[in-house]
Amino acid sequence: MKSVLSLLAVLMLVFIGSCGSAVDHNLEAARFALDKGNWDAAIQAGTAALADEPGNVEAALLISSAYAGKGKFKLLTLASIVSDVAKRKDLFASMYDGLAPISADPAFLHSAIFALVNGLNPQPDISNIYYLDQQFQRGLLFLIESLALSPLTAKPDPNGPIDTSRITAPIKDIVQDDLKEFDQALIDSGLSPDDPIVVNGRYTYCVLRVKSGMADGFDIDILRDMNKCQLSPNDGADLSRDNGDFSSPVINKCSDFDVPDCAAPPPT
Repeated sequence: MKSVLSLLAVLMLVFIGSCGSAVDHNLEAARFALDKGNWDAAIQAGTAALADEPGNVEAALLISSAYAGKGKFKLLTLASIVSDVAKRKDLFASMYDGLAPISADPAFLHSAIFALVNGLNPQPDISNIYYLDQQFQRGLLFLIESLALSPLTAKPDPNGPIDTSRITAPIKDIVQDDLKEFDQALIDSGLSPDDPIVVNGRYTYCVLRVKSGMADGFDIDILRDMNKCQLSPNDGADLSRDNGDFSSPVINKCSDFDVPDCAAPPPT
């Protein structure tokens, strides 16, 4: 009996060691593939590592980064856009200008978010060495999606017309949820509430909420009109209610989106 128990103990150690080696091997493969821009290989290797170790934050980060890369979302470049104070009032347009010419696909961005939010079980706490990285990437992805999804939907072809009716209620809900979620994630990553990325995201949410006249969330027509103003030439200077350009009854001209009360926007 003793020899059987000893054999089982040895087999368990071998199994645990081989599992750990498989995870390490797949993580290394995912890192290498990600560095080479081989997105599918990085996703496959990272997913294999996560299957063996469902709480492995590094694996989730690698999968998330690979999906972002596959969708043509260069996170560092986009982070510089959302942190630019000069672009605070035109973030939909600025994000669109950086993504539409390269045919970025927001479906992959959603997969990148899913990998960090739903793919990890359990979610990490502050004791995890990758916790701050996960929270930062999570918050940044939420913010990027909130600013990219509606303009890319309203004008999928840079040479085509603007059609804000394409911004449906489900899309509006994603944008709204993202703008609520990004804030705390970035703060939990260690960013200051005064960091331009945080303030710029809060500003967009604040304007949408205030113009909607709501204590929480915002109206779909306000989202549509804000996109139309930012995507139109000259920031929509030629648009007016008299011409039937706006969906919301509270918007008469694009300058209505200049909201002094949002100069120091509160948390979302």
